[in-house]
Amino acid sequence: MSELDSRFVKRGVWVDVEKGPVMGKTITANTQTGAFAIALLAIFSSLATAHLWHLATFAIHQVRANGRARDALFRQQQAILRTLPTPGALIADSLKLFWHWRSKKGISNALLRISLQVVLAVAFVAMTWAASIFSSLVVDTTNLQVLVSSPFCGFIDQTFENSNDIALTYTTVVDTVVEPFAEDCYLNANESLPARCDALIRPQNLFTTEKVDCPFDSSMCVGNDKPAINIDSGLIDLNEFGLNLQKQDRVQFRKSTTCTVLPTENRTTIISASDFQELNRPALPQEELLLMHYGDVLHYEYWKNATFLWPLTGANTTSKFDVRASFAYGSEELRDNGTQVLLPEMQRDDADISFKMIAKNYIMYRETNEDPVFSAHKTHPIITNMGQTGDRYYSDFPTSVIACSQQFQYCVAQKKGKPICSSLSGLPVTLTHANFPAANDVQLALLQVLMTSSVVFDQTTSKTLDAQAANWDGEITSLPNNQWEKEVIRWEAIAWAGIQSLITDYAIGPSQRDPRVAAYVRPASTPSEKTLCASQKMQKSGNFVNINVFGLSLIISFALVIVTLDIALLKLLVFISGFRRLTGLSSRLNRWTQDGVLQLQRRAYEAQGKGSWVNFDDDVPLTREEEALGDLPVESVSLEGVLVGMGMRMDLGSGDSGRGSGEEVFSPRALRNAKTWATQDTIVACSPMASKESGLKG
Repeated sequence: MSELDSRFVKRGVWVDVEKGPVMGKTITANTQTGAFAIALLAIFSSLATAHLWHLATFAIHQVRANGRARDALFRQQQAILRTLPTPGALIADSLKLFWHWRSKKGISNALLRISLQVVLAVAFVAMTWAASIFSSLVVDTTNLQVLVSSPFCGFIDQTFENSNDIALTYTTVVDTVVEPFAEDCYLNANESLPARCDALIRPQNLFTTEKVDCPFDSSMCVGNDKPAINIDSGLIDLNEFGLNLQKQDRVQFRKSTTCTVLPTENRTTIISASDFQELNRPALPQEELLLMHYGDVLHYEYWKNATFLWPLTGANTTSKFDVRASFAYGSEELRDNGTQVLLPEMQRDDADISFKMIAKNYIMYRETNEDPVFSAHKTHPIITNMGQTGDRYYSDFPTSVIACSQQFQYCVAQKKGKPICSSLSGLPVTLTHANFPAANDVQLALLQVLMTSSVVFDQTTSKTLDAQAANWDGEITSLPNNQWEKEVIRWEAIAWAGIQSLITDYAIGPSQRDPRVAAYVRPASTPSEKTLCASQKMQKSGNFVNINVFGLSLIISFALVIVTLDIALLKLLVFISGFRRLTGLSSRLNRWTQDGVLQLQRRAYEAQGKGSWVNFDDDVPLTREEEALGDLPVESVSLEGVLVGMGMRMDLGSGDSGRGSGEEVFSPRALRNAKTWATQDTIVACSPMASKESGLKG
């Protein structure tokens, strides 16, 4: 089965109804657009995760900023959080803190205290990876399901008069691709399937098989206990075949086929080929024909009861299998469109009947076989051209016939309530509102395609045998005793593959597969037929991408919200006094400001007695005047050094004995600003009382 031509891929927005109106909205585009979408998603995903982490670190800082006095490890963690580090940087800095504080006295549970932030950072990294994976799933680049869009959409307008012409052209072309598709994709039990199986969307379980009673009078079946095999698909929603129909337009389809081997006893005649007027070729000298009688042939004038005929000359010389087919409709109105009249023992009003004659010819077997079709017990000695001798077995009878009853059922969905179904029967005469009153126009159009496809592909279409694969130059090692069952199952799979292929051909245009059939194609003209044209999905493996609109919108919207919130909250709102009062978090937000790097730098310079500062509540403090500030020293500065740097002196001794002449005596002096330089939570007033309370002597 060939892949959908790129010309017929719908580009743009469409909805995959199987995924719903939200998750199913899809943009199909070329690979260049897909690459741009992937890059765009990567940018927005990175922005979203980075700014979301900013908000997370802000939240952690604020939860911890309760105003109570804490140790230095706590203050360092707060300062690190205030820098809005990346998750990796937070992990590294936290481990660094643990390493340096691990053996310090007075710092309890250092490992436990840094573990929470490390775990949160690791969890966020995992979330980031998950978000990256999710964003990559938004753009699908392999084994895509795309919507078909073709200007050549139309029906095969098959009639009794043109059916043979269509079979010789279009059906033959389709059959060459559906047979290997059925074998590789429907009958293949391997988990890994060939690439051709990706061309069509197909159900996982196509049909079930079961041994059953004879579908006709028991005299017409070979075997006693359960001589027939039933192949039943059950009701299959045609959306499983790739249709993209809305709930109210859906159609379910069931095909039930029951096959059996017909007896040959008293059902055959041997005549001279020269006596058979409908031979359609000159008879060979002394040629004999084997006639098989399972009902009259509608269009024979003389040998009407010759359902099948086979020249015995070929049976004695041909080293390959041959197959012939015949068909009879169960419906009274359609019986003239078949090829034969059924025997009374096989007459059924609720099913169509197909016949397959298998000519086994001059094929040898190395072992006997008990299969009712391929039974071989006749023996004959042989000698090969290499001098090998031995016995070989031949078929017990030159030909065998398999007959199958075929029944169909259709269910049409309703806007409300359960689907309405037809009875299990043969193909309907017509498909109109008169005999399908519950069907809407789209469903009727699909039923018409389905009925035409079921006529073209059924048990009689394939003329090949699975047993032929074991035939090597007229000799077969062995066949299983149920080989005939394998044959009818294979024919049924081929029929299903053909039906599915013709449904997709409706959307693409049958003439695009075989231009010779263009004269028999009726283009889609009504709104319902055009709706059906635009409702076929197929697989496409390259040159296109599918972009999930919901995923794309979600990532972009989420990223924009997070980025806006981060910038608005952390860069603007936290520094606005009105916002602080409104939220009731003034003290906590003030600690966020004071833990900023620039505010910490201001405090360090104030501790050196340098700079006259303003903008204490803003993210960026300023000096009142243009001042030259030197590098901050590495050494720790004592409180005495701080006061000296501010133009004051403290006497750390008792009394006045240590005071030298000319030295400035400590006296209360207002600081250059009202903010603290000692800690963010304690305001230090430079006064004798403050010094005394601090344990210092003035």
